[in-house]
Amino acid sequence: MLEKVINNLFTEFLWPSWKHNSSYSVSPRPWLKTFTKVAKDSNIIPVKLAQALASSPSLLRIMLNSFKAEKSFPSSRDFAINIAFELSQPGFNTDLANLPELWRLRFFAVSVRAQWLVTIDNSYVLKSQFHTLNDCNPLDLLSDGTDCLPDLDPVLCNRDKLTKAFFNNYSSDHADTQVTVWLPDNNGYVATDSTAKVTIPICVDPSKGVDLGFFRKGFNYSTGRCKNRLWLKESRIDKNNAQESAEFEYSRLGRFTQHAFIQPHSTTPA
Repeated sequence: MLEKVINNLFTEFLWPSWKHNSSYSVSPRPWLKTFTKVAKDSNIIPVKLAQALASSPSLLRIMLNSFKAEKSFPSSRDFAINIAFELSQPGFNTDLANLPELWRLRFFAVSVRAQWLVTIDNSYVLKSQFHTLNDCNPLDLLSDGTDCLPDLDPVLCNRDKLTKAFFNNYSSDHADTQVTVWLPDNNGYVATDSTAKVTIPICVDPSKGVDLGFFRKGFNYSTGRCKNRLWLKESRIDKNNAQESAEFEYSRLGRFTQHAFIQPHSTTPA
């Protein structure tokens, strides 16, 4: 009975608050404290930078996915890839070559994941909900997913490989609608024809939309193929569910709301 009451507290109060705050890039306190503690203890990334990372869309997505029944608990590689990608974005303006030494970045990712599990374990409400979803305790997963090994370094230090790894994590094996992500070249120009530097096909569920962090400034997006290709007109966010949606020419992806946040991308240099 008590466990049910505690879980109701999470699902009816904490969970809606987390999704709402995440939609506004506001990090819930337990998540923010996790990044802050690791930054202070490890001295790898400045505290303010770590706190900014905790409020970035893809890292907030990792937090939310930690409590979704249909998702596996994020691995250390997931943390590392998302941290490196966010640091490479205009909001952080960090050149990949200027990131912390790769082993230190991987260590930071492993430490954040481990501390997040400890944070969950230290909260009766979070621990109860976690156990209900995973049929195990948070600390049971400390040694799982710690696969952040040196073989990841060539991905972390290469912009195209890192971007592919980042977006591929949004693809669903159970979806049949393809969204193509078009990457900019080194000058910020996004070609929309055969001269495009890199394109990444991602399978998504059109009825659900996509998780936070998928639609980004500086990239272009399309559905369909060749002559039937439809380009992104506008992307929006469902702030109650922390899900992103998009309007393409003649089609929509996800639940369209009034909260627009990315307009069509120009193919001029960013």
